[in-house]
Amino acid sequence: MSDYPYLIRFVIILNILLFITFIVLSFVILVMRLRRDEAKKKLVEMDKLYYDMLLELVFEDDFNEKISTPEKVNDLRRLFLGKYAYTDISKNALVEVIAKLYVNLSGDAGQRLKDIYMQMELYKHSRKKLSSVEWDIKVQGIKEIALMGVIAYVDDVGKFINDSHSIVRREARLAFLQLDPKNLQTFIDKTTTHISYWEIINIIDVINSNMMEYLANFAPRFDSELSSLVYFCLKITNYYMLADYAQAISYLYMYPNTGVKLLAIQTIALFGNTKMKGTFKERYNEEPDSVKIEIIRAFKIFGDEEDISFLSSIVLNSSANNMRFEALKSINEIEKMDRSTLFRFKDKDPELSKMVRHILDERIL
Repeated sequence: MSDYPYLIRFVIILNILLFITFIVLSFVILVMRLRRDEAKKKLVEMDKLYYDMLLELVFEDDFNEKISTPEKVNDLRRLFLGKYAYTDISKNALVEVIAKLYVNLSGDAGQRLKDIYMQMELYKHSRKKLSSVEWDIKVQGIKEIALMGVIAYVDDVGKFINDSHSIVRREARLAFLQLDPKNLQTFIDKTTTHISYWEIINIIDVINSNMMEYLANFAPRFDSELSSLVYFCLKITNYYMLADYAQAISYLYMYPNTGVKLLAIQTIALFGNTKMKGTFKERYNEEPDSVKIEIIRAFKIFGDEEDISFLSSIVLNSSANNMRFEALKSINEIEKMDRSTLFRFKDKDPELSKMVRHILDERIL
């Protein structure tokens, strides 16, 4: 082999090393796959076993007796986990079955499932998941802590409200608010990353569960540079009609984010802040079409006879039929009694005539 050129010897050695590496990697992958398959089989086995055991336990008449002392709780722990030597797999399976049953059972049965979770200190396993490098394991832990109401870990969950992973961040925010209504203001003060519309809708659902307590200390951050946080605060103000903030909201009409601006216009009209009508009219021609539409719709809510001329000018001068139609609807809402302006427009042009007939058709709600 010493007679071979240096390059040929190098290639041969490299090939041998690559072959050995391939064999080792193949072996490792095979072992990991076998272990994964074995874990899946165990999970299926434990899932069925725990399901039957838990259902039997929570409906026993002497349930309270079985968790009355630390010794008896240890007996339960050995009963559920002893066969599997307290492995994370067995704890995972047990927590998952408890969670599934807890969602579907109510009353005493549901409370007993929670008692099992707490007495067996399974919440420590849920908390341990928060340290995982895998985002889906973190999410599991966050959901379990929220579902079982482990308030002691609320600060641990709160660390993820600005997490870089969108799903971890989303679940942490919901859990953080579910665990304690007082966290709404903390959430508003500490949020520095985007809040999605999905999150806003689901947070409102959480607030609905205990509205008075959640909103007791609500202080919106309309001055935030994070537009989604401003939108979130504005959405809550609008949804729950918190009219105390009507004056502050009027300034949001000039906010640079279009979504915030549109919601601000809706909220200004909802709160009947008629002082803003002059500003809307003055700036109307400078606004993009989406904002113009929202301004026209606002007059449908808080407009009066004095605004008919402004709306009429849109009907006559605008080249966009959708704006003309919205202006006609606003006029119709203001002139509910005589509708004289609508009738004057009826014969102006064929397109206007169709719009007016559509609006006046009482069969169309």
